[in-house]
Amino acid sequence: MSLKKILVPDLPESINVAKIIKWYKKVGQKILSEDILVSLETDKVILEISADCNGFLKEIVKKEGDNVTAKEIIGFLTNENFVEKNQYKNLKNIKKKENNKVLTKEIKNVDSPSVRRMLSKNEIDINQINQKNKSNRITKTDIREYLLEKEISCKENNRKKRRIPMTFLRKRIAERLLSAQKNAAILTTFNEVNMEPLLNFREKYRKVFEKKYEIKLGLMSFFMKASVIALKRFPKINASIDKSDIIFYDYFDINFAISTKNGLVVPILKNVDLLNLVDLEKSIKEIINKAHEDKLNIEDLISGNFTVTNGGVFGSLMSTPIINPPQSAILAMHAIQDRPVVKEKKIHILPMMYIALSYDHRIVDGKESIGFLMTIKEMIEDPIQLLMNF
Repeated sequence: MSLKKILVPDLPESINVAKIIKWYKKVGQKILSEDILVSLETDKVILEISADCNGFLKEIVKKEGDNVTAKEIIGFLTNENFVEKNQYKNLKNIKKKENNKVLTKEIKNVDSPSVRRMLSKNEIDINQINQKNKSNRITKTDIREYLLEKEISCKENNRKKRRIPMTFLRKRIAERLLSAQKNAAILTTFNEVNMEPLLNFREKYRKVFEKKYEIKLGLMSFFMKASVIALKRFPKINASIDKSDIIFYDYFDINFAISTKNGLVVPILKNVDLLNLVDLEKSIKEIINKAHEDKLNIEDLISGNFTVTNGGVFGSLMSTPIINPPQSAILAMHAIQDRPVVKEKKIHILPMMYIALSYDHRIVDGKESIGFLMTIKEMIEDPIQLLMNF
């Protein structure tokens, strides 16, 4: 019998263990090449293992919920046509259960057809009713009392609580955020941006952009470009601490936060300074799609020098984001809201956005953090200057 091992893929040094989330195939089930067999969860990403040949799933060595390490055997495939002994038994048991399903239960000891109808209408098993009368017969009163008790019980059961284990991803998020608060001197500074020039600019060129490049023109790409300019002006914000040294990065890999069904992920856009708006929008869209489809690679999540997060998509008006360690700062975008603003000694209603920069005060001083936000404000309020990279 030709057996092929199902192995855990290589994991980076920063990831020591993975957890089996789900087996998509059962023992004895036919497998086609490239079929997804099992998904694993690490502290950074969901990994899927595919079959590399046609055959059958011979054995599952590691079950759902088990912890595994790189190159560990978690199962076996065979390319021979076989049927497990237990598989036949399982099929028989399933068939037996299906045959034993009672769609309509036999009703005995009832007073009248109306009682039968009442039982049937409320889908009540006659054995569930506590027969209290001496004649041992079911009456409408018995049914009403049963339904009342059931309703009271349901109301009481609504106060139940559930306990479920945290996923690896959620554990890792919790650990990293707690570590950031413990090990960095985090301070947050705020500013506000008049979004009218950028919104007008985007509206003017939106249709042409979408028609030519077949992708929408969003806001994140503009803030990414503005961040690069600001990072060049204030290099300490594009740095990190390593023991007693400060490491400055001369490239611009920017993370951006995405909320997925499995939790928060912060993938990377590399060399943002070399990307134009079209490349940025395409890259952002591609990564968002991969995140929601659980197809991010380890390489998509490791490293990065600076992070941008947008709580505004959920309606957040203001927040104090936590640094993504070992980075020294994170920029938060928020909801755009029409507000009265004094401009040229007159009150105007303008679409305003609060922006926040949380930074590690061990590296970054207040003057630099304020200057950084002022640069973001300057660029977003003058999109032409932003695109010309002044």
